[in-house]
Amino acid sequence: MMDEQLVYPMKERKIEAILFDLDGVLINSFESWYQAFNAMLMAYRRKEMSRAEFTKKCWGTDLQHN
Repeated sequence: MMDEQLVYPMKERKIEAILFDLDGVLINSFESWYQAFNAMLMAYRRKEMSRAEFTKKCWGTDLQHN
């Protein structure tokens, strides 16, 4: 008879979370982050940032395939 742990090695493990990065796959959150960032700037009475400046200073680089 086979050892049950060899047949079902994950029997005692419990999945606690499943993480999925959907930004850039199913959604594009750029506009939401841009609007939220400018709302924060306005709350602190700072000048709004252009999309170009936000992209350059705050937004991560995209992966590029050559």
